[in-house]
Parts: sequence; C-alpha cells; structure tokens
Amino acid sequence: MYTALIADDEHEIVEGLKTLIDWNGIGFTVAAEADNGSDAYELMKTGRFDILLTDIRLPAMSGLDVALRLHQEGTPCKTVVFSAFADFEYARAAMGIGIRKYLLKPIDEDELAGVLFEIKAELDARGEYEAGGSGQKQAREIISHGLSKAEAEDARHSACGILNDNMIVGKIKRYIEDNCTKDINIKNISKEFCYNASYIGRIFSTREKINIKEYITQCRINTACGLLLEGRFNTVDIAAETGFSDLNRFYTSFRRIKGCTPKEYKLRAKKELELDN
Repeated sequence: MYTALIADDEHEIVEGLKTLIDWNGIGFTVAAEADNGSDAYELMKTGRFDILLTDIRLPAMSGLDVALRLHQEGTPCKTVVFSAFADFEYARAAMGIGIRKYLLKPIDEDELAGVLFEIKAELDARGEYEAGGSGQKQAREIISHGLSKAEAEDARHSACGILNDNMIVGKIKRYIEDNCTKDINIKNISKEFCYNASYIGRIFSTREKINIKEYITQCRINTACGLLLEGRFNTVDIAAETGFSDLNRFYTSFRRIKGCTPKEYKLRAKKELELDN
C-alpha cells in the first residue's frame, strides 16, 4: 500500500478528498495531512510518503514552493497540485519543477482516480525494477498454488508486460507534455523511445483511450490557455507558439477541446479570477 499526504488549509477539502474515492482500492492510504506548506514540506522530507496532493495556495509556503524544494533536493515523490481556475493554468506552466499532475477544483472523482491509478502503475514499475525480480516471485507463488512452471512463466511475462506498457505510456505522456509546442508526432516519438510506431500507438490508445495525435493537440491547447491568461501575446502568435502552423486548425481545435473560442475562454477566466478574489 502506497502512502499519500494531503495538504490544504481547508479542513473540509481534505475530508472531501479522503471520501471522494476508494483510496485503498486503488492502492493508497492517506497517511497524514497538513494545513500549511511548511508542515507539508517537513513531512515530505521524512521520505515516508510516495505522493503529495497539495493545494497551490497554502499558508507559510505555497504548494508550488513545496514541490520546487522537494524537486531541487531530489526527494523521491509524485506531486499532484489542485486549485482554482487561475492557479490551475499557473500550475500547468510549472510542470518542470517536479509536479506530476494538476487538477482543477472542484476535483472530479474519475479524474483523481485516473491520476492515482497512473501513479500507482509507475510506482509498481519502479518497485519491479528495484526488486530485480518480483515477477519471478509472483511466478514462484503461482507454482506453489498448483500451476505448471510454464504457466507461471506466462503469468510472469504478462504481469511484467502490463507494468512495462504502463511505464512506456507514462514516459510518452511526459515527453509530449514537455515538447508539445515542437514539431512532434508519433513517428519521431517512436524514434525517441526506440519503439515501433504501431506498438506505442496501440498501447497508448489502449491505456489512455485517446490516440497520440489527439493527446499532442490537447497539450498544445492547454499550453495556449496559459499564454492567453498571461495576456502578453495575441491569438495569432499564440497559435504559432504552440505548434499550430494553420490558424484555422488552431481555432477549430480550441473550440472542440475547450467548448469555446480563445476570446471567450479568456473572458471566462477573467470572471473566474474575479470571483476567486
């Protein structure tokens, strides 16, 4: 069972997160809570926690500052941040400081569960690598329950294959998120990871229920949203900056993914920020 720390200065938010999903069923236990960034940082430094879920705005030290310090110090943990609309875009831009995922309040049950399943798969894969043979252990256990050695070996390969696929997909997602504004596609991604394009396309679509091309587009649109909120660029420049050579395709993709035009999105974000303040 992996351990989680939740950091939020609103007690009802913490309690809501604890009851929102079946943590134990996914493979986690909420082992501690913190109502300020300083306490969260000190707790995470102990190395007792596998994942940190934190609001961005915390007393004493912001959630982003906690993530930054842990990242700089090399503390091994997965960090998920959550907050209101305006902070959400800021967090997306800060993925380079070790933040694993960002969630928008109110937190969606399915989205949170999906993130935790993804992180658990990565932790499992890491444990498999560090143990140097837990798959063999599983095979031995199966043999002890009456299966043949050949059947046990098939089971071991199956288990390791699932973990390996999850690990590959996780790496591809992070690569796309970090490079989505560049000229990337499934062909050069397959070269980057030294895998057949058809293979990574298949495991990605199976795991994420979306193809790689669409995931790249979604990441580009999310990046465009952050630039829109900064207010320093016009829409034409933002389209070019986020990897869209065709302005019409940018507008079409934006409306399809966000359900509104870039201008409408910016106005909506401004209203959300005013309400938040």
